[in-house]
Amino acid sequence: MTNHSFEVGSGTARRYIHPVIKAGASAQVGENTANASDVAQQVNSVAMTGFSGGASKVLPNLSGGSNGIEAFSYADGLLASGQFDSLVNGHNAIKASFVAGAERRMIGTGVIGANYSEFATGQRTYTGSAQYSYTFDQATDVLLGLMDFSGYDALNPMALDFSIANAGQTMFSRSFITLSDARGFFVNNAINLGSFVGQVDLAINFSLTADVSQGAAFSYLLAAGSATIAPVPEPSQFAMLLAGLAVVSLTVHRRVRRP
Repeated sequence: MTNHSFEVGSGTARRYIHPVIKAGASAQVGENTANASDVAQQVNSVAMTGFSGGASKVLPNLSGGSNGIEAFSYADGLLASGQFDSLVNGHNAIKASFVAGAERRMIGTGVIGANYSEFATGQRTYTGSAQYSYTFDQATDVLLGLMDFSGYDALNPMALDFSIANAGQTMFSRSFITLSDARGFFVNNAINLGSFVGQVDLAINFSLTADVSQGAAFSYLLAAGSATIAPVPEPSQFAMLLAGLAVVSLTVHRRVRRP
């Protein structure tokens, strides 16, 4: 098992991070799907299921169709702080989500994607994931930067699902049925996951459900620092917000019906 640690800040403001990185990929296995398997590894993880071994650990160009892999996830946790600036070059929204001049440390970066198998018939689901387990000695913000996206849809509706969870509890989720909507979300977008201290087990999940030739992939980075954007609501807060909206809606409805 490989592990490493690094620190954010200096002096009494130091926040130590000790990450372990895993990547996983899976596909619905059937008689029409070749060489499908699940893979889980540690730092510098690579996981994929597919029918071609010609994969590279960068965002593939899927605009012309499949890259020959059913589901894939590449996760890298051995990153230096200087890599942040090179990764966010041309992604101003992500760069601006951190306080200018403040310390930023990379936790990890990767690519997740999926393609409908050339051997498949009928509906299939393909899933890629990356898990980042680490420990903060002091509270710090963690942001997910969604950098770039590529895909194809054969002019049919898509079913793409994206979610982020901590310790098995979903923090954020989005679903898409068109390439344009997905591209608008996955390109140059930052998500503040909140302030964390102690043990954190973040999972980034992505799935494609299709019955025709379709595929999609995105690249991302995970970094610690001081955020300039608001965090996503915690599940309990989101539930309270929905409950509040329901009460407001009911009150308005009753006023409208009142003679």
